Amino acid sequence: MSTTPGEELEKIRKSKNLNQTAVARELGLSRESVRLWEKNKLMISGSHFDSLAKLYKISPNEFAVKLGLSRSGVDLEKGTDKLTRLDPHEAVGRNVSLVAGCEFSQLNEREMLVLMPLLEYNLWKDYLSQHLDNDFLTRLPKHSMIVHPKDVGTYRGFRIHGDWMDNGSKQSLVAGHIATGLAVDSDLRKEKLSLHTFVDYAIVHRHEGPMIRRIIDHDVSKQKLICQSLNESYQGFNIDLENVLELYKIVATTRRFGNL
Repeated sequence: MSTTPGEELEKIRKSKNLNQTAVARELGLSRESVRLWEKNKLMISGSHFDSLAKLYKISPNEFAVKLGLSRSGVDLEKGTDKLTRLDPHEAVGRNVSLVAGCEFSQLNEREMLVLMPLLEYNLWKDYLSQHLDNDFLTRLPKHSMIVHPKDVGTYRGFRIHGDWMDNGSKQSLVAGHIATGLAVDSDLRKEKLSLHTFVDYAIVHRHEGPMIRRIIDHDVSKQKLICQSLNESYQGFNIDLENVLELYKIVATTRRFGNL
């Protein structure tokens, strides 16, 4: 009985005495991505395919043969036994779509897995000058989350640092955790933010880089965001809208591996 590419991936991983968490850490991904590869539910991009082969100390061609795939790529969609490397121009309408540096994979009618760029703190400054560079976004580590198909958009993962948003409460955004942000598409100069559902945001400041803060008011007339930290040790402050490069509402937080 033949095995699927995902089953072969799992077999190879175990033969190297690695667990899914270790593989994810080496590749800068979430464990969920590795799990979905091995369940034949998520496409492996060409760069991750090559990184896996290197991690497992197998040549890319031999790796493709072991998985029963053509070397052109790896598509681990259910029921397939070959992979075609996805061209962004051909992505729309297929089970994988590419949106502003994010890769969306249809899992079922109500769920999509989004693989998004993860901004580690040491990369926050680099993001300012390269946030529109697809090559840069592709090279970044990845973070994943399950979303509803209607929520397709521009997502970013932000590794939290500092204690600005940590007051010990359940609302705290703790250093080391990952905050998942969904881009706000409205024109902040004309449309007032609705702060009833989402109050915590990743604000990409034109000069200082990303910062995660609570927005308590949006003054359209004065073109300012009024912000505060959860930690009362820090004073509130205003940000001029002209200095807001991007704005992401925080829709989820994920604990780092050590706190799971």
